[in-house]
Amino acid sequence: MASLKAISMRMKSVSNIGKITSAMKMVSTAKFKHDERRWLAGKPFADPVCNFFEKLPAIESGSLPSTKVVVLSSDKGMCGAINSGLAKTARIKTLEEEQAGGQVEILCCGSKSLSALKRLLGDRFSPSSFEECQAVGFNFTTASVIAESALNGEPGRISVMHNHFVSMISYEPKDVVCYTKAAVKAAAPADWSKAVDQYNFEPPTWEVFDDLLEFYTACTVFRGYLDGIVSEQSARMAAMDNASKNSDEIVEKLTLQYNRGRQARITTELCEIIAGASAQ
Repeated sequence: MASLKAISMRMKSVSNIGKITSAMKMVSTAKFKHDERRWLAGKPFADPVCNFFEKLPAIESGSLPSTKVVVLSSDKGMCGAINSGLAKTARIKTLEEEQAGGQVEILCCGSKSLSALKRLLGDRFSPSSFEECQAVGFNFTTASVIAESALNGEPGRISVMHNHFVSMISYEPKDVVCYTKAAVKAAAPADWSKAVDQYNFEPPTWEVFDDLLEFYTACTVFRGYLDGIVSEQSARMAAMDNASKNSDEIVEKLTLQYNRGRQARITTELCEIIAGASAQ
């Protein structure tokens, strides 16, 4: 059994950790409210163009052998399994595409995705990966730079992976497959015309469509990253709340153990005093 001094020191250290995790939960709560407002404000900006492309004909994966996987993760940890789950989804996606005969290039945005995927899939990394996106403050300009890097080399498909916020205690990895120039060329002309002719373009479609594709890719990255930040903060709130509760439970158990040891020592000392008095 550990000494009373060791138990007391451990109680103090665990209690201090509990105070830190409780403070981190409060900080995450404030950041969550701010990031949620940004996410909700950004949706009306990005949703219309994304919804337009989502209504276009689906592209068969076999017709587009090259895929660029854009992984939008966080730069910080202590938020549960949110980053490891996203990295697992990216690994599965990469292996499935390669088993089907396709070529995959991975563009990581966030230090956690870089560190999680580097060991097994480091040879597939794009040279233009971004390690710390949140350090400079994420905005649409940052999303445009990421989208430009994703479009370099004209891949057949762009797969944007991010964490999707479901509720305060729930999130899920999401894979959004974006249209590219190669996908437009591979689409059936009849189906394509039927979908596009429902809209009026000014200037004509052939003049604005390349710019619209770039804007659509940037909107997908922008919307996905804001969604991922909200998911990160909610996951960190839950993780810090669990850590605070666990520290309270550990302190309670250590207090009970300390009191038992202290009581046993007092009882032993009393027995020794009584035995000494009886011997005289």
